[in-house]
Amino acid sequence: MRRLLPLVALFLMLFSTGSGAIAQVDPLRQVTQQTVALEPLPPGARVELVLDHVRNPVAMAFAPDGRWFFTERTTGWVRVVSGSSHYPIFYVPARSEGERGSLGVAVDPNFASNGYVYVYYTSDEDRRTTGKLDNRIVRYTIQGNNASGRTFMLKAPLDSDSSVIHNGGNMRFGPDGKLYVSIGDYFNAGNGQNLSTLPAKIHRFNPTTPLSAPSDNPFYDGGGPQADSIYAFGLRNPFDFDFDPVTGALFAADNGVACDDEINRLLPGANSGWRVNYPACDDFSAGGPDPNYNTLPPLIAWPYSAVPTGVMFYRGNLFPEWKNDLFVCHWKNGELHHFKLNGARTAIAAHTILAGLACHIDVETGNGGAIYFIRNEDPDPNKEYRDIYRITRDATIYASTFAPSNVVPRAGEALTYTLRLVHYGTLTTTFSITSSLPPLTTLIAGSPQASGGAISGSGTGVAWSGSITPNTTLTAVYRVAVNANLGAPTPLGNTARISTSNAGALQLPTSVIANGRSIYLPLALRAFMP
Repeated sequence: MRRLLPLVALFLMLFSTGSGAIAQVDPLRQVTQQTVALEPLPPGARVELVLDHVRNPVAMAFAPDGRWFFTERTTGWVRVVSGSSHYPIFYVPARSEGERGSLGVAVDPNFASNGYVYVYYTSDEDRRTTGKLDNRIVRYTIQGNNASGRTFMLKAPLDSDSSVIHNGGNMRFGPDGKLYVSIGDYFNAGNGQNLSTLPAKIHRFNPTTPLSAPSDNPFYDGGGPQADSIYAFGLRNPFDFDFDPVTGALFAADNGVACDDEINRLLPGANSGWRVNYPACDDFSAGGPDPNYNTLPPLIAWPYSAVPTGVMFYRGNLFPEWKNDLFVCHWKNGELHHFKLNGARTAIAAHTILAGLACHIDVETGNGGAIYFIRNEDPDPNKEYRDIYRITRDATIYASTFAPSNVVPRAGEALTYTLRLVHYGTLTTTFSITSSLPPLTTLIAGSPQASGGAISGSGTGVAWSGSITPNTTLTAVYRVAVNANLGAPTPLGNTARISTSNAGALQLPTSVIANGRSIYLPLALRAFMP
């Protein structure tokens, strides 16, 4: 391998991680461990052990039905986790010397209908006929608690039996529905700039049987499988990669020689610069990567051996302050790096290291929005056994009110107020909301109504209470009649007050009149249950 609560604001929700927690970093600056600040976990977050003493897990993939899969590099098993239990679901005959083994795993976007799970592993099954080992991709069909239909999708022959490192080996489906595969250089730098070989590249495939190259790939000419499938090249050992949920761009880790470990933003046809006689550690002292080779400079590079492994853009809702942020694990020291990107998503705007945890291999957005990561078991000098943890939150409640956007109403007209309650946590929690009626208004008959809990109205306000389960949205709506003309800008806001289990109550002003017009002001409260 290569290395708070948000304030209630009228127009913006601002998040803070504490004084001094975010360090601004030039994308091409040499980063040392001393230049990056530690970031505490967000309020209400906690780290919990999910599985311990697992035999060399390397990669995880989550299915839409709540189950998730992980590879065991040295055993060849792919295991499935369902609820609180886990068991082997299928086996591949993997060679596990060095960095070989059962490596990447991916769940098909259409898993709900086809049950497909893909695995990347090192095989000697064709050695008698070809004389070589290969890294290959096979597909299984998951039906209930069983796997069947082993189907060969791709074979990438090793240069020699001595190629025990730099296998790459991860897979992800992109936003375009194509299967992307990272293959290391097989410890042969000559593969980096050679477009006629599969190693040292990230490939893009149609998920056909076998895999095929899309005709819009950057080097596609229909002449052969190697160049046809290449998406990006010039990589040494791209252990993991992910796609930016905002732009769809591919971001990949790459591992250098004792330094120059990188995170790269790779567009179609990108050359990351790895080659024979690569000037290790000299990219920055020379003013930047060699433009003759590097299509784009790295997003960030470490001048020490960090070994970046797991790469993840956070896609969940459990930690909205991290939404669409980039996270990277370091094998060498177990750091989990957190990057916020600039508006164009082309450079790093802020960089921290999460405090109090260790991530060595993979990091993924799991079901329910928790962040799952793999750390080496301690103590384990051989790093054979690992534990799987997750960062989770017991309860996160969002309450938002929406004021009417029409021109200031006159007597006899009606206004509609909507209160939405969203729960992104992992435990059921109770809530209580009271909302006073705006001045000069009367509750209209038949109002209020709510999609959950108990709600009632009176001449002075609305009361709503009940319980809310994780990943649930509840909505309350009430209508009021305006009793008098409003000839001047006049406050027309009702005041909502919300409390949840073990959290203090907060008050939310929900609308204002500005410049003679009732304006739309979304306001939000986050309440945490420890």
